[in-house]
Amino acid sequence: MVDNISLITGSSQTNLDRDLRFCKASFFPNLRTSNGITLGRKSLNEVISASGVEATRLGKFSFEYFIAYSPDVNGNNSSAKKKSGTNNTLYTIYSCGCNESKDKCSAQSNIIVPLEAVVTLIN
Repeated sequence: MVDNISLITGSSQTNLDRDLRFCKASFFPNLRTSNGITLGRKSLNEVISASGVEATRLGKFSFEYFIAYSPDVNGNNSSAKKKSGTNNTLYTIYSCGCNESKDKCSAQSNIIVPLEAVVTLIN
């Protein structure tokens, strides 16, 4: 997904609503805004090496993600939260899998599976 943490720590959040195709903030009940730092989307055949029929099959599935500050108890993520007792910032990776390619997936037409993970970047 993101292998350069300066893309996260050196950036400010923006509203990603217009850029997210199928992984919408509304899929995550503890999140009230679409603020995020970075996003990406790929079909599985772009991240898993395969050939022939398997590559074709993998191309029919995709994921989209965005990384944001972890939200507070009210679902607001407009500012960074620190891990208790540290100066380390908490981020959440919001991601969605889809049963269609990244260019064809639609929240209205396809099966979308949302997942989230909280990560801590150590300063």
